[in-house]
Amino acid sequence: MGYYHCEDKGFSFVSLLEEDSRSSLLFGEEELAKIQSAFVAVIGLGGVGGYACEVLVRLGVKKLLIIDGDIITRSNINRQIITSQENIGKSKAEEFRERASKIRPDLEIIAIQEVMHKDNISMILGNYNLDLILDAIDSVGSKAHLIHYAKTHDIEIVSALGAAQRTHPHDFHVVDLFSTYQDPLARALRTAVKKLGIYRNVKAIFSKEIPTKSPHDVPKQLGEKSLGSYVASVMVAGALLADTGIQLLLKRSN
Repeated sequence: MGYYHCEDKGFSFVSLLEEDSRSSLLFGEEELAKIQSAFVAVIGLGGVGGYACEVLVRLGVKKLLIIDGDIITRSNINRQIITSQENIGKSKAEEFRERASKIRPDLEIIAIQEVMHKDNISMILGNYNLDLILDAIDSVGSKAHLIHYAKTHDIEIVSALGAAQRTHPHDFHVVDLFSTYQDPLARALRTAVKKLGIYRNVKAIFSKEIPTKSPHDVPKQLGEKSLGSYVASVMVAGALLADTGIQLLLKRSN
């Protein structure tokens, strides 16, 4: 791990990690330090959550809580950044923890292999003083209770909506949950959070693309319908999820 020192044309970067030099040229040292000092939770490390987590790690966020109860399967390889032929059957949370530590050895990362649901959200997250939650889980009920937890504990949160069955990455946008349309997941989530007393101000990553219908019957796995996925759409949604969280952190700190 090297350091970057430059005094040229009025610029001065002293004792800055070399890994952070390019980020600092964009954000500035002060703003980058604000981002890196945040404690961020990423819930769900599949396609969208995995890429969001990758952004945070490479940006140098020093403290991460990552939670996912799933293991890696071969069907994940088409879109999930942590997957390879060598880690099939392994914990997504532990695999990402190992990946992150190789990229940023100074990172403090807490990996929990647990499925988040309404009965354990407070029990798990209540142990940590979080600044930001990135929601990349699929269950509508769990998403709604996660949003409710964040709102009642003054924690910034961004929620990823549907990325499956989308083939147009450029159609993803950052919107308020209550401004979404043509998204079955968003519709169900709006209803769920309203029942919890939330009617506005929920940042969400949303695609205006109508979900594509699969060209043939899709088999069901473990009782749930399998959905098609495109890595480019997943990557864009994950990057937007992370960036939206970063902008919220900077806005709050300023």
